Amino acid sequence: MLFPAIGAGAVLVVGGWAMLPRPRSTRLMSIFLVCLVILSLVTPWTVIRPAFAPPRLTSPANAAATVRGRELIYGNVARLLGVSVDRTSVAPEGRLKVRACWEALAPMEENYTVFVHLVGRDDTRVAERHTYPGLGRFPTSLWPVGQAFCDVYRIRVEDWAPAPELYDLVVGLYEASTGERLDVHDAEGNLVKFPTVAQVRVAPRPPLAKLPDDAHPLDYRLGERITLVGYRLSGTTLQSNAPLTVTLYWRANARPARNYTVFVHLVDETGRLLAQHDGPPRYGRYPTLAWQAGDVIPDQHVLMVPSLPLEQRGELRLVTGMYCSDTMERLPVADSNGALPEWLIPLPFSIP
Repeated sequence: MLFPAIGAGAVLVVGGWAMLPRPRSTRLMSIFLVCLVILSLVTPWTVIRPAFAPPRLTSPANAAATVRGRELIYGNVARLLGVSVDRTSVAPEGRLKVRACWEALAPMEENYTVFVHLVGRDDTRVAERHTYPGLGRFPTSLWPVGQAFCDVYRIRVEDWAPAPELYDLVVGLYEASTGERLDVHDAEGNLVKFPTVAQVRVAPRPPLAKLPDDAHPLDYRLGERITLVGYRLSGTTLQSNAPLTVTLYWRANARPARNYTVFVHLVDETGRLLAQHDGPPRYGRYPTLAWQAGDVIPDQHVLMVPSLPLEQRGELRLVTGMYCSDTMERLPVADSNGALPEWLIPLPFSIP
């Protein structure tokens, strides 16, 4: 990077020496030459050699002991012994260091490229890295069979990454000229279409502190660890034969003890269900077991409102809550006045 500037720098140095008195210039020249000699002797061993040295080889057992996760086999030629990440939670725009340990199972003629992806909802990649092993110092054609080494990959999370959510860390090998990925199998020989090696939590830092201006503040406690602090509707009124998007804002007072399912129901005065959306928070990408104390989680649910007779519209209710999918038991709900009937939280709305 500095090579183009060497000539200009040399001219400036010589010009500066020419302006100095002769005895002082000779003394400084001697000191400068000694420093250059020392630098030329030290640099190859302290800078150049480490930068171009291949990764250190070790036994597969020793390498596997330093990482976690399942073993994966790529194209019957390479085995991923496991990975480790320097943190389990990162903010958008944050950086993540992934350490992966590999073993060659057979000689490889191709020099494959490693990819590391952080993948979320709808297969959206919010961070990725494509590189040769060892930053190009240890191509796969040089991997010795039966020996292992560990490689480090650094990835940056995009600032637009939806958060808070859990993301899948995916690692693989592919041929750069064709883009074709090597098939992946687990230790039992089963085909793995999506080679996830770990999950990483992406969450804003600090958590959401203020609700959007068009959100309606609430204060309903669900059990001891969750509070519904607000909600927002996609429109100001409820329309027949149209989707209704309800965004709930949950706050984790403490980490929940289990995973819960959120429900948003449109019911008539008799409690008959007219429209609904049930599902884990954030479409399953941030289940309640992943919540941490202080999290504020925007959680979107879309209902398809049916055709409603005019005389029925004034009798509708929009309600929400949580339940355990194993038992279908709802989480108790209370406000400042005590427990709510049927543990249902009302979400007021307007009807045209």
